[in-house]
Amino acid sequence: MKRTRSFFGMAVLLATVAACAGCAPPSNTSTNGDASSTDTGSDADADSDSDSDSDSDADGDSDTTTSTGFLDGGPGDDCAHAIEVDAPDGGVAVYTGSWDDYGNDFDSANASCDLVAGKPDVFFHAMVRPSNRLLVEEPGFISSTINILSSCAAKECLATSRIEGRDSAYYVNGGTKPMSLYAVVGTRWAMRGDFEIRITNSTVPAGSSCTYPIVVPTDKAPWTTDDLAWSGFFDSFTADATTCPIPSYPTPVLGNDIWFRVDVPPHQILGVVNNDFVSGVQGHVLHVVAECGVSTCLDTADGYSAGTVTYANDADAAKTIFVVVQQVNGIATPPDLTFALLPIPEGFTCKTAFEVAPGALPYAKSGQWLKFIDTGSSTGTGCSPSSILSGSEDVWFKVTVPGGLTLAAVEDGLISTSYNKANLTLHEGCGDSTCLASGSGKLAWSNDASGERTVYLHVERTDTAMGDNFHVALFALEVDEGVDCKNPFVVSSLPWVKDFPIGIDIYLDDMQFTDATCASSSTQGPEVVFRRDMLKDETIKMGLGGLSGLSDSSFQIMVQRACGGDKQCSASMAASSLTYTAAENGPVYFIVEDIYDLGYSFFVSFWTP
Repeated sequence: MKRTRSFFGMAVLLATVAACAGCAPPSNTSTNGDASSTDTGSDADADSDSDSDSDSDADGDSDTTTSTGFLDGGPGDDCAHAIEVDAPDGGVAVYTGSWDDYGNDFDSANASCDLVAGKPDVFFHAMVRPSNRLLVEEPGFISSTINILSSCAAKECLATSRIEGRDSAYYVNGGTKPMSLYAVVGTRWAMRGDFEIRITNSTVPAGSSCTYPIVVPTDKAPWTTDDLAWSGFFDSFTADATTCPIPSYPTPVLGNDIWFRVDVPPHQILGVVNNDFVSGVQGHVLHVVAECGVSTCLDTADGYSAGTVTYANDADAAKTIFVVVQQVNGIATPPDLTFALLPIPEGFTCKTAFEVAPGALPYAKSGQWLKFIDTGSSTGTGCSPSSILSGSEDVWFKVTVPGGLTLAAVEDGLISTSYNKANLTLHEGCGDSTCLASGSGKLAWSNDASGERTVYLHVERTDTAMGDNFHVALFALEVDEGVDCKNPFVVSSLPWVKDFPIGIDIYLDDMQFTDATCASSSTQGPEVVFRRDMLKDETIKMGLGGLSGLSDSSFQIMVQRACGGDKQCSASMAASSLTYTAAENGPVYFIVEDIYDLGYSFFVSFWTP
């Protein structure tokens, strides 16, 4: 970006002031690039006008005055005698003087103003063109208050002091006609001394706010900022502490802001990189904001642990967002940023979902979570648990499920024992906020129709403890078998094995084992039922495998001759295996209960020991 060059105006003419022993009016220096003057007189010839009688005129007579200096209507003493600012477009007018020569006139108690009651102040007036900014600064040692008013009678302030290494206030004329503005500068503390007031009446610098941002040329991406500097910019963004986190160590002091507007093309990812970022060293903070005027962020890089922000536009039309870079701890180094665009990869939004055809089930997909893809959490009707967390990354699948089968989905992140599970939600269509099914780490949904149905599976990462990779497995299952005593899995020839890729959560928790012979846990979970027609004295071994280190006490095994929650148990234990010998001929039921409803994959084996 090219910085606007400053052009300085001619010397400001100050009116002759009433005589005051030991007092001096504020001197003014203005520059237009070819001449300058410092003049305490009423003309602009850089000399000192003479008045032999030391009164308010130059006629040499002896007028009597009761002037007490500028406390009595001198230039800048009050709003009616405000000093007229003479700073041409792009110019800076500098006024110097002493607070000892001024009293207090401005006393608004309005909350919009920054005011220390009873402290001396000086008034200025300027006509500000449309789209121009009146900027008032007091960079002196003694901290000042600065307020900008629309009129002498106004008690509410249009703009007020900002303290970031220098005191300043500014106001932009956003209308279509010139605007009359008054600036009141006062000392903040009881101590007095000299002041230096700088007033600029110029066009608004691009990047000074979200209303006047630097427009990023996306057709030239990757695009890098050029020739930026912090001067001329101010703190214009108050970030939401929750959505715009900043590092707590070292404690940062946020300063000036520079704003960028980016029209992100459809189905593109915007990445903004701080080229000076060094991990563990405090640098500039980056925020992505959805629209002008909001304080919440879509993404933040704290400048200490991260130096890149991203935004994905999964819409069919371009979307406008804003990027704010904030100066931290007075770091003088200007921001060096690169704006880059790339297509959204397959699978990371609903519209670019991985497609899974009926013949592809069972199906598995592994990959790396992409930080910059966050399409939001699904919290509509049917989306449970109600405590579903807001995810930070997403993966989408478009799955066609054969009629009469159940779609089972699990995300284990290749860490089957992790308790930090992904959110899974299933939707009828892309963009549908309601859920056909949902779950933590897994879900199941039955296609009761006779024909195929296409649904959308949304998988959200909820915790960095889940790791950097995802692993999603999809199955089309018949779940009529094993659901209860009437429809058990029949263990025929030995050895016999049954795999449960998403555990047994798709089965019911409909048995409460009440008989004293059943050592049932007080915690109940879903059950799956097996039947083996056994001969007297036949011995069978049963075991659960693939538990990935889960405790045996996570499961219960009940053995019954007559199946049911209120029936006696021939054997029962909280374990992952048992050996059973039949006392007589007939059917024997083996019931496996997932006590804690963990939902991890495992398999059940029956064999002759």
